[in-house]
Amino acid sequence: MAIVYQHLRNDTNEIFYIGIGKEIKRAYSKNNRSIFWKRIINKYGYTIEIIHQDIDWFYACKLEKFYIKYYGRIDLKTGTLCNLTDGGEGILGYKHSIEHIEKIKLSLIGNKNSLGKKLSLEHIEKIRQAHIGNKNGLGKKLSLEHIEKIRQVHVGKKLSFEHVEKIKQSLIGKKHSPEHIEKLRQAHIGKKHSTDHIEKLRQAHIGKKMSPESIEKTKQAKLKLILDSSNGVFYHGVKEAAKAFNLNFRTLGDWLRGTSPNKSNLIYC
Repeated sequence: MAIVYQHLRNDTNEIFYIGIGKEIKRAYSKNNRSIFWKRIINKYGYTIEIIHQDIDWFYACKLEKFYIKYYGRIDLKTGTLCNLTDGGEGILGYKHSIEHIEKIKLSLIGNKNSLGKKLSLEHIEKIRQAHIGNKNGLGKKLSLEHIEKIRQVHVGKKLSFEHVEKIKQSLIGKKHSPEHIEKLRQAHIGKKHSTDHIEKLRQAHIGKKMSPESIEKTKQAKLKLILDSSNGVFYHGVKEAAKAFNLNFRTLGDWLRGTSPNKSNLIYC
């Protein structure tokens, strides 16, 4: 189970931070906070509010992303939050090793040439972008010439089942940008799988069964969170919201998708 919380400035009562945690004490902790969070609380003081508690971690992550997008981030000049990410990326129960914590601490102390200096929000964002990926260069962009060389080397080659499985595992949890998705969509327009390919896919799935846990996760992942904007109550999917308000399931779906005028206070997150 998890919580979603918010921190408010005491001078303006403005929300400046959204967070999640597996225990309520995380909302009150000052550990592992950014320098921007600390500057705000040191200058203005702050108030802690628990927005949701005893909810599933999956939904806590979704709600965190929703609130951060709703209030906006200072570093992106979209709002009032000092959050430095879009949220939802936390791992329940994960702890850094002592060695990792020590490395982070030492990296923040700085060296003799940078003691006392403060980084701008723009500088921090540049550093974050520069470190996307790992030391082998993942996350970097290849030149068109490099891509073409790689393509030519692999023309006609077939990947082993083990190689395909490794690629599949490495992509789990990753999300393509809207631009990348559109490129993939355009690239596959008009393409059809061969009869042999379709048969291979069918054979590969014969006899396979999903575990109850996997079925539940798939079902939950497909449910969109719906917010009642009049009171801040969330519902897990159209069916639950329609039942709560005694509405027709399809009618409410049309309202939420915008295919017909929305006559309720319900909105998709």
